[in-house]
This record gives sequence, C-alpha cells and structure tokens, in this order.
Amino acid sequence: MSAPFSLYAFFLVLIPIATAARAEVAVVARGEEGWHFWDKGEQPPQEWMTAAFDDTEWEEGKAPLGYGEDDIATAISFGGQENNKHAVAYFRLAFAVEDPTAHPQWLAELRCDDGAAVYLNGEEVYRYNMPSGELREGTFAAGKLSSARNRESHYHAFYLEPEELQEGENLLAISVHQSDSGSSDLVLDIAVSGLDEKKRPAVKPLMKDGVLESDGAISTYIDAWGKHLLRQERAPIPNGFASQLRRDFVDRELRLTSPSEIPVDAESLYDRCAPSVLILSAVSESPDAGPGHAGAFVISADGLALTNHHVMESFQQADIVVATTLAGRVVRVKEIIASDEDDDVALIQLDGHGFQPAAMATSARVGADLFAISHPRNAFYTLTKGQLARHTRERDRHRLMVTSEFALGSSGSPIFDRFGSVVGMVEMTRSIAYNTVPVHEEEGALKLGRRAEGDRGLFLSMNHQMTLRFAVPCQSMRAFLLP
Repeated sequence: MSAPFSLYAFFLVLIPIATAARAEVAVVARGEEGWHFWDKGEQPPQEWMTAAFDDTEWEEGKAPLGYGEDDIATAISFGGQENNKHAVAYFRLAFAVEDPTAHPQWLAELRCDDGAAVYLNGEEVYRYNMPSGELREGTFAAGKLSSARNRESHYHAFYLEPEELQEGENLLAISVHQSDSGSSDLVLDIAVSGLDEKKRPAVKPLMKDGVLESDGAISTYIDAWGKHLLRQERAPIPNGFASQLRRDFVDRELRLTSPSEIPVDAESLYDRCAPSVLILSAVSESPDAGPGHAGAFVISADGLALTNHHVMESFQQADIVVATTLAGRVVRVKEIIASDEDDDVALIQLDGHGFQPAAMATSARVGADLFAISHPRNAFYTLTKGQLARHTRERDRHRLMVTSEFALGSSGSPIFDRFGSVVGMVEMTRSIAYNTVPVHEEEGALKLGRRAEGDRGLFLSMNHQMTLRFAVPCQSMRAFLLP
C-alpha cells in the first residue's frame, strides 16, 4: 500500500491580463539601424560609453544584433571557437530627442541574451541579469536565461526619467554578456519611447465597507502593480532568489510582538489580524500571464515576513515577487533573509516600513480553537475556524494537524489562536480515500494498474473520505527566528 499522497497548499494560477497600451512616440525603434558594435573579445577604451568616443572603426549594422537566433538582422563574431566564445560584445547607438520634458516618463524595452548593462550619455541606467561591481571583458552574466520561459526573446521594460535624457543627440551604449563561454546565442535590441503620462496604478484597498473586491479584480490589481514595480527596477536578476534560498540561519537579532492574553471573538479577530496577512505573488513580465499567489504574514513593522520555503522555491523563477496587504499596498520582496527547507520556513524582507505585525504564540494545546486566514484558490482573505487536532511529526519535523480548512493557494498563510496570535503556518494537505488505484506511465500516458511488481509509482484516490491539514507550529518558527 502506498503512502498517502501529499500536496503543498501552494497554487500557481495564470489569469489572462489585458496588454497595456504601448507608448506612441518612439525615438529608438525595435530593429533600429545605425548601431556600431565591437566584437573583438577585448574591452574598448574606458570612455567607450560616452558621446565623445570615436567609434568610426567599429562595424555597423541593424538590430537585432548577435548570433545563434533566427531573427538576427546583423551577425557579429563570437571569436570562432564554439566552446570558448567572447564573454562580452559592445554596442553604441546615437539618437535624437527634441524635448525630453515633452513626456513625463520614458519607457525603454531591452532584449538581451544573457545579460546586459545599459549606459545613457555615459551613465549606467540599467542592468539586466548582471552581477554587481565593475564589469570587464571577462564578466559573465549572473545566469543563463530560461528559453522555456521565453526570456531569450522577451523585451524587458524599465522607466527612464526626462532628466536622464538630453535635448538633441543622445548616446546609448550597451555591453551584452554571455552566461558562459559555451553559450549558443547572443542578442541585442532596444526601443525607447515617450509616455504620455506616468504609468502608476492607483492604490486601492482590497476591502470596502466589509466587502472584498472580486478575486479576479484583486489578481489584476496585483499584476498591474507588480509590472509597475518591475519597471522601476534598475538591476533585476531572474532567478535571483536561488542563492538566497541556501541561507539557512537568521543572522540578525529579532524582536517578536508579544502575544495577547485577552481572547477575542471571531469577528474582532478578523478585523485585528487580517491587516497582518499578505498575499504573496509571483509576477511575470509576460502580458499573457497573470500572477501566481500564496500567503505570508508580517512579523515586524519594518517589513520582515514569514512564508514557506516551498513558496519561495516555487517563486524563484518569477520576474518579481510582491506582497500585498488588505489595505491594497503592494511592495516588492527585496530578499530572502534565511530559509529552512526541512521546517519549510522562509524569512523575507519587504520593501518599506509601517507594516502591521502579527504576534506569535509560544505554544498551543490540542482542542484549542484556531482561525486560518488564507487564500484558497485565490479566494483571498478567507477565514475558516477549526481546532488543533493533534501535534505530530511529518518528515521527522514537528507539525500541527488542524481542522481549520485551507486549500491550494494557502501556503504560507497564518493560523491564529483565540487571542489573535499566530500558532501555525499553512503548509500542506493530504487526502484520505477509501481505496487507491495504482497508476503508471506508459508511452507518455498515465494508465491504471501496477506496471511491475514492487513499483510503487503513483496512486489515484477513490472515494475520498477526509482531508488532513498540516501546519508549521509556532515553536518551529520561533526556533528558526530566535536560535
């Protein structure tokens, strides 16, 4: 008999989002002509990114420039050795702007593979997928772009302010960096357009007069804010959380909010605790996909919050991760401070201050009334009541089994006691069925029945009877935060 099937309560949903209207006034178009490039595998003189530099000895062509892609308009050299290609290629383009102040904001859209640094009139204005520090002829990108996520052909948008441009001639200088010497392709293209107005979504509370906005409207709102915050970023790194997930201990002194000794009823508890609950969202640059959501909760006014390790692991490929409060405040998740895969806990830092922290209990007894505030399948800020069913062990770690309901999309959400203190964090569910039917894969399809003796494989649950719900206990979270 197989072990019961476990499922993390995390859920990633894609919701179609209407594409934003493109800026109308372009001073640099996609596929622009007049680019000069240096593909010699050597770093040009230090002033190569300034307007005063003489690039008449550089070769000239039309974008997209590079090699290894079908739509390249101008092929450049990689050095002739397939497994030892140049790490960097350099590009320059002069363009004219009649009046930078004619538009309150400018939109730049960069396509690069694998990383790039963009200079405007001699000043660095943007890095994509690049390490920090000085960039040299041997500097590789921070990582390889995922072709599965269409990042190699995507245009990464960022804002420019009018004061960063100058009246008359301007100079774009861009270094494009490979992820490694064996990378198969390199691409550069960019567009710059004037915006008729600053693109900033309005801040709107998710709840008005006790009634939440529709789930679709909330998801659309978060997506709009996430894309806006991403365009304000000047050094995004895809998959930037991957290395941070390996930080396994908290290296700072924390002070948690003391738990209350005064019980509150369910109505008052929701009003008191829901402002500390966050919607954690992975937002993509793609106009065709909406955000994926999970839960988190604030533990300090200066933006420290807790969620599951498996949530941040699932979000590490996102273009940006944002946290949203019930008041409609949407902020960027700046970094993972520390993460424990075994206890399934991650401490994250939000961008900003003035958040409402939740108190954390020290323990809870079996039979205690519990209240989960979570986001099951994007039913945001749903309160469910139950009891602590038992203390148990899962994967050799202390876990709570609770009867408060939650489902896919609820991972990382807090579970409160009757005093309004966090006693647990949603982790996973497990279904119990009257019987199970073995399933195996054959010729790319799933089929019923055991394939071979001793092959445990997958099992399909039949006649569902009960769902067990597990949470990370406050004791484990405290041990992680206060070692």
